[in-house]
Amino acid sequence: AKTSPWRPALGSRCSVQEHTLLNPSGCFYREGPHIPQCCCEKASNKSLVICFPTFIVIGAQKSGSTALFAHFLLHPQFVAPAKKETHYFDFLTRSKGKRSYVENFASLLLSETPSVLTGETTPSYILGMDTPKLMAEHLPYARLVLLLRDPVDRAHSEYEMKLRRVRRQAEPSDPRYVDLARNIMQNCTRKLPNGIPLLSSLKEDSITCLQSKFDQHLQELYWNRPQVRLLVDCMNRGQHTVPQCLTKHIRPETVLPMKQEFEAEMARIKSCTVNVGSKTKFSWGTPGCWPEGSTSNIKDDFLVRSLYAEQIRNYLKYYTKEQLLIVRHDDLLMNPNKTLNVIFEHVGLDPLDVSNVTEAVIEELIEKQWPSFEITSGWRLNSDYDSLDSNFTATLRKFFQPHNDLLTELLGVDLLGNPEDYGANNTDTNTNRSVAVPAAAAAAA
Repeated sequence: AKTSPWRPALGSRCSVQEHTLLNPSGCFYREGPHIPQCCCEKASNKSLVICFPTFIVIGAQKSGSTALFAHFLLHPQFVAPAKKETHYFDFLTRSKGKRSYVENFASLLLSETPSVLTGETTPSYILGMDTPKLMAEHLPYARLVLLLRDPVDRAHSEYEMKLRRVRRQAEPSDPRYVDLARNIMQNCTRKLPNGIPLLSSLKEDSITCLQSKFDQHLQELYWNRPQVRLLVDCMNRGQHTVPQCLTKHIRPETVLPMKQEFEAEMARIKSCTVNVGSKTKFSWGTPGCWPEGSTSNIKDDFLVRSLYAEQIRNYLKYYTKEQLLIVRHDDLLMNPNKTLNVIFEHVGLDPLDVSNVTEAVIEELIEKQWPSFEITSGWRLNSDYDSLDSNFTATLRKFFQPHNDLLTELLGVDLLGNPEDYGANNTDTNTNRSVAVPAAAAAAA
């Protein structure tokens, strides 16, 4: 098999992550259902392998990524990861490379690899300035899927999701958090005979453990590395109870009224734009102007996630246009079976009739696979909330229009306009594959 910029040669070596679980000399691109996939022999048993993702759904949040992933769960050729969102490539810098990627994926018999594959969905990946570079270093042949939604509708939906999460969160002193904190401390630190964690033992591996555990179990609260150290210090000194330390060093999420939130963010974004001729462009890479995936302030950002052009341009620096499939949220709603099978083909799965999959089935799949996801994220497949004020909607659409124009210029098609112009409703197979991203636009990126 010949290699290409976006398809590896069968039998060629691959290297995603060094890990004690893996035999470093046993990592090769092995046969998958349709696309070669990077699979590594396990160090303990060479008849078993762990395969890394053939595809990644990189975004956008509130554009259908969770519902899409539920349909992957229905596919007999798909092996689910341990978590829907691994956040490996946007937490990698923060953890200084010590997060484990391989532990998210199942062990398989070597004989199984031709018939199954795996992938992941982390919709914040589209935001990270460094994320596509890190991803391409680890998974250079990955097929990428990006779901896009009307910018105003997406921002509104995200705000409502956060509002649900804020309304249901408990106080830091809640007994559930206290018990979790105690268990996490015990599991991640070396302890004195009386069971108190030894502060001097908190080297980087313990801090990484604490960070990972709190990320996993307390996702609905703000948490960052300095707070981990402060919390551990507080608990170690013995001057405060665990509930007092949690209250002191954990900041619950808050949210302002939507109009106030959006107006403040519009002002921030406008301060980060530059005029190039007659066009307005976002100052990509300017300090303070772009969130670095999940490692920064994206919980405060609603509108910036809908500025799609620069996010896509950043990925086209590291991946070819053939590797990127862009699908509009409305296509998933209006023509789900056809749209999903375009996606299945792109990522290397056989066609599958999903025309009878109901919303109840999707919700049950997500609940069964990741029981805490709806609680910790605020996600809901369908939500009822008040419509935006028409005047404010017009203000938001006017704000987004220059950025939407940049997207049209980059892709060569009005992706946020008539659905007949692109994607799964278009009979042009090239359009179906990557929304006809022009090679010149990719090169210019």
